[in-house]
Amino acid sequence: MPEVGIMTWFQHRNYGTALQAVAMSEIIKKIGYSPTVIQYYYSKVDPYDEKQKIQVFVHRVFNRLKSIGNSPYFSEERENKFEEFLMKHLHFSDECRTQSELEALNGKFDCFVCGSDQIWGTAYFKPHYFLDFVYDDSKKIAYAPSIGRPKIDDKRVGQEVARLCSSFAYLSTREESGSKIIHDLTGRDVKTVLDPTLLLYEDDWDKLLDQKCELPASPYLIAYMLGRSESHWKETYDIAEKLNLDAKIIPVFQNDIERKGCITYPIGPAEFLALIKNAAYVCTDSFHGMAFSVNFGKQFTVFERFKNHNSFNQNSRIYNLADKLNLSDRICRKAEDIKMMDVKIEYDRVNKARQALVNDSVDYLKTALDAVMTSSSSEKNNFSNEQ
Repeated sequence: MPEVGIMTWFQHRNYGTALQAVAMSEIIKKIGYSPTVIQYYYSKVDPYDEKQKIQVFVHRVFNRLKSIGNSPYFSEERENKFEEFLMKHLHFSDECRTQSELEALNGKFDCFVCGSDQIWGTAYFKPHYFLDFVYDDSKKIAYAPSIGRPKIDDKRVGQEVARLCSSFAYLSTREESGSKIIHDLTGRDVKTVLDPTLLLYEDDWDKLLDQKCELPASPYLIAYMLGRSESHWKETYDIAEKLNLDAKIIPVFQNDIERKGCITYPIGPAEFLALIKNAAYVCTDSFHGMAFSVNFGKQFTVFERFKNHNSFNQNSRIYNLADKLNLSDRICRKAEDIKMMDVKIEYDRVNKARQALVNDSVDYLKTALDAVMTSSSSEKNNFSNEQ
């Protein structure tokens, strides 16, 4: 069976990151190819870029000062659950930490796919996530990588992105804003496709969740927040009270442990899926929190995590998905918007819009993979005939 190398994030202990990697692998299997996640580990700093070294150092110091008393939640048991989930559902290459180790993959894979998640984000720009180590440009496919921001401010990075993206045989991003950025840089048509987590339906995710997961005894609202807005937490508890639900919290920061209703047992990706599937309502400020609410047909509220003037604003991801699925009215922009909880989401309408997007996205990926594999097979046959 033809081999596909997937270049994406997997090492971050983030539910969306882990689940998008698994979804990408599952979809490639469904199309009929054999996926392997490239086990690439990177340094956040370019050792040759002194300016970037200083910027990253300042950014780290600022974040540490800002997060005093609010550091990321850590649990060794939770780490183990992530590791077990990824090892169970993904096939990995050998570790790749150097250019030569990545280049050696050219002899192993028939095709390379990069995506999804924010692997094309400019905060820690890494050319390897643009498949710069692949010798044959005709074997390079971009599926739903995200830039994460509405523009690229760094001129040097913009020039590099333009150069790297120009070499792809098939080019797509996850958001309309990202596709426009790449189009403006390269002049190429850029397809906008769904995040891979939305290409799998509830029945698919049911096979991956933890059926034995400990669940709250009473009907509950599940909250999953990547931001630090106390007003969003107040509104979340207000929604739970008005709906007569117990508020249950998936911890992201150490301070979350002190919040009423925080779940204290370790939650890996499989438990995350089970908790959302069985919730009566979901409150989140996460793109993937929203995506899995849709996957399981949940009633939900999604908060804006970033202020509009924030240079790290990543709200476009949520705006884009909400707009495509006719769910823009589920975005809570001000306190009184929580009244949306009284209005049921019409999932017949949402699923109709989603089905068309799924079909279009899968068709794009299948067309790209089939074309690359056919070309690769022809080259091998020609080479054999010449011997």
